[in-house]
Amino acid sequence: MKKIAILLTLSMMLAGCTELAEDATEPSVLTNQDLDGVYHGMMWSMRVSMNADNTFELYTLQPYECFDTNAEAQEAIDDGDDFEDDSGYTLVIHDDVCVVAEFSIDDDEEVIYEAEFGLSGLTPTLSIDIFEGDDPHFVCDDGDEIPRDYVNDDYDDCEGGEDEAEGAEDDIVWNFEPAGNAYFAADGYGMLAFDFGSEGTFVCDDGEEIPADWVNDDYDDCEGGEDEAEGAEDDIEDEDSIMCMHLSPTGVREIMMDAVELLEDEDDFDAEDASTIPASVTALFATHEANYALSPVSSMAEGCEDTSFIEGVLFSYIWASSLAEANTDGDFSMYDFTVSETGSAGTTAGGEAIVYVALDSGDDLSWSIVIVQLSTDGSAYIECTNPPETVGTNCAVSDDDDGKWGFSEEITISEGSDDLCGAGTCDVQVKILDRSTNKLIYESNV
Repeated sequence: MKKIAILLTLSMMLAGCTELAEDATEPSVLTNQDLDGVYHGMMWSMRVSMNADNTFELYTLQPYECFDTNAEAQEAIDDGDDFEDDSGYTLVIHDDVCVVAEFSIDDDEEVIYEAEFGLSGLTPTLSIDIFEGDDPHFVCDDGDEIPRDYVNDDYDDCEGGEDEAEGAEDDIVWNFEPAGNAYFAADGYGMLAFDFGSEGTFVCDDGEEIPADWVNDDYDDCEGGEDEAEGAEDDIEDEDSIMCMHLSPTGVREIMMDAVELLEDEDDFDAEDASTIPASVTALFATHEANYALSPVSSMAEGCEDTSFIEGVLFSYIWASSLAEANTDGDFSMYDFTVSETGSAGTTAGGEAIVYVALDSGDDLSWSIVIVQLSTDGSAYIECTNPPETVGTNCAVSDDDDGKWGFSEEITISEGSDDLCGAGTCDVQVKILDRSTNKLIYESNV
């Protein structure tokens, strides 16, 4: 999911113009102003900024790095001016020692949202339906549709040349599809819920369940290798998949670190089965669990009503952007990426840039441990050369020459000596895999 960070903006035109109900006057009663603040999560946090006139702005906060002291975190922010200028994010301190990248959702053209406000008992609530934009295009006067990249490129793609007119870029049309929901309550608890529709699983002969996209991926994920057998895809079982990501009024980072340490010694823990969470870990979240059960948020998100606080926090920490990988040493690594077009039409020559890929969250990646693959126009995936390897005939990755893929860094995937896209544009898919296990870290479409 792009930036999912979370992609949100409106149907009431702008969140900053959305009116809330009048505040109560009794000092002991929660008011709309109590919706203001940070809703803390492990992977993503949200901030609602209430204005005095009962309008609001919405922000998403993505992890950057945590330090030992507040002073070290502040030093990192002071050194991050270039990052802020280049990315549109603002670096802020979160949970006293962590630096996060804060992004205004209202500034994201790829997202709109619809907001609804309510009152549960005496607690004000805010519900948001999120829509993510895709396929930005320009509609010519004769009805023809052309890609956004063709607008104001000094070439008349529309018969009447209207795509080259001044201000034509303001008429770009997006196709918006539901992407998820956000829920907030004035008691400080919140929820991010993403419905991924039908998600398949494959059951190995020993009863272990693996994701559908691990079937016939040229790697034996089942002990007997039955997931790679001919026709294995016919045995995939479909089930609805909703990711419930709980948010809280205070940070849970230290609790989570303690929980991860305890889980390292738990051989019976199953990251998809809440009944296997040991009592020692459950006890860490007991206070939040009790308070969350009393919050309106616990019953607001359809499909998440039976999800406990510890499930939402722990499992969403383990899971991230289709992957939360539990390594053999118990270390959890979460990654999120954004793939974007280069904005220029290709030719039949090789060596041209195809897409950019940004590392939005997760630890720095050494080029020695990841595989980058590319598919164009539905063709078979090919492996790209990583820096500093010599560029071959296939695709090639280029970075900023520091020997790693760092947080917020945007790398370029280009053609090798062979032409992969031809003239114009092509449909591209990108895969990123763990080289040691061949497990999928990320897959995205452009």
